[in-house]
Amino acid sequence: SGVFRSEPVDINVSGSPGIARNGAANNNQALLVTTEVSKTEPYQNEPLLYTVKLIATKNVRDISLPDFNVDGAIVEKQGDPKIYDSVLQGRPAKVVEIRYLITPLKSGKIDIPAYVFQGKVQSEREQDDFISRQMRDAFGRFEDFDNFPGFASFEPFALSGQEIPLDVKPPAAGMDHWLPLSSLKISDDIKGAESAKVGEPLTRKLKLVAQGASGATLPDLESSIAPEGSFRIYADKPSSGEKIGANGSTITGWREESY
Repeated sequence: SGVFRSEPVDINVSGSPGIARNGAANNNQALLVTTEVSKTEPYQNEPLLYTVKLIATKNVRDISLPDFNVDGAIVEKQGDPKIYDSVLQGRPAKVVEIRYLITPLKSGKIDIPAYVFQGKVQSEREQDDFISRQMRDAFGRFEDFDNFPGFASFEPFALSGQEIPLDVKPPAAGMDHWLPLSSLKISDDIKGAESAKVGEPLTRKLKLVAQGASGATLPDLESSIAPEGSFRIYADKPSSGEKIGANGSTITGWREESY
C-alpha cells in the first residue's frame, strides 16, 4: 500500500504561427476579450484580418459595439457578429465574434487601437436557477425588471482588448499599380465569337481572382483593352467581393468586368 506518483511532464505551449493574439479579462474571469490579427508586418495596401471576441461565462445582454477606426487605414466590418458556444477555463461560455478587414494606406508604424465592448453582465448575487426559470416563464414580460425577486441582477461593464502595433512595409519601387498578392489569376471569356454577325453584340467577361487582396482594391481593366475601329465597346458596371478563409487568416478577392 502507499501513494505512487508518475514523473511530471513539461509541456511547452505556443500560439498558432503567423497570428498575433492579445487578450484582456476582468478580475473574476467571467468576461474575456481576445484579439487576433492575421499579420503584424503587412505591406502597404495589403489587407489583414482582425478578429475580436467577447467570451462570457455569465449571462450578458445589451452588448454595444464601438465605432472602430484605425488611423492611416481603411476598416471594413465583415458581416454581422457571430454568436456561438465555447468553453473558458473549463466552464461553458458564449462567444460574440466580430471580424474586420483592415487595409493600411501608408508604410511605417500603425497602431490598431484597443477594442472596447460595453454591455451588462449578471452580478455575483446567488440566484435560484429553478425559481428564476419558473418566474421567467410566468412573468416573461417583466424580464427587464432586474431586481424583481427571483430574477438575476445585471450590472454594466466595459471591457477592452489590447492595442496591436503594426509595422507596415513600403511598396516595391517602380510599380504603377502595387498589389502585394500571394497569387493572381485572370480569365477572359468571349461568348458568341464563333457565330459573330455584323451589328450583333458579343459579350466579353474578364475576371481577376487574387489571394491576399479585397475585391475593391483590384485594378480596373477597361484601360487595358486596346481600342479597335471595328468595334464599339460598352462597359457594364463591374462587380467585386471577397471571401475569408475558414482559418480566418486568408482573404481571396475577385473583380468581374463585362463588355
